Amino acid sequence: MIQTPTKHKFTVEDVMLMEKAGILGADERIELIDGELIDMNPILPPHANCMTLLTRLLYANLDQQDYIISSQNPVKMTNESILEPDLVVTRYADSLLKNQFITPDDIVLLIEVSDSTYKTDKGRKLEIYAASGVKEYWIVNIGEQQIEVHIAPEGQKFTSIKLVSGELHTSLGFTFQVKDILPKE
Repeated sequence: MIQTPTKHKFTVEDVMLMEKAGILGADERIELIDGELIDMNPILPPHANCMTLLTRLLYANLDQQDYIISSQNPVKMTNESILEPDLVVTRYADSLLKNQFITPDDIVLLIEVSDSTYKTDKGRKLEIYAASGVKEYWIVNIGEQQIEVHIAPEGQKFTSIKLVSGELHTSLGFTFQVKDILPKE
């Protein structure tokens, strides 16, 4: 009799224990998505440059007394999914600077910079972010030279999507030109 291989699902706690035991290295680039460990793509110059420009934009426009800007750090979405979004903006809280994960309830804005990751960022990650109640999700689509602004989560979707390639008026109270955060050729 032929049996189908069984997948072993993991929880966030399992992954933390594996890291503590040295099974997973602290420098490994992985995410836990729906209980499965997924290797992350390497960060290439267009992505890195866009991240630098976005980070500078956020720090220039948001008061650090009011907000925390977290870059490529783990966010506990569910007990089976811990993702590392490119940027997360939260309201400032001392508790977020202690030994705990950011959770969807903390998030004001979540950003993924997409070059080779667009399919995942627009697919399963979007579904997880919406289902977890992330209020605003941007996909910076480097290939299309635009930002997709997703708001109003309902189930595994966002009910409002705006494609912006010119001026973006943010929900955080500042405006910028999308071309100013895209990598220069």
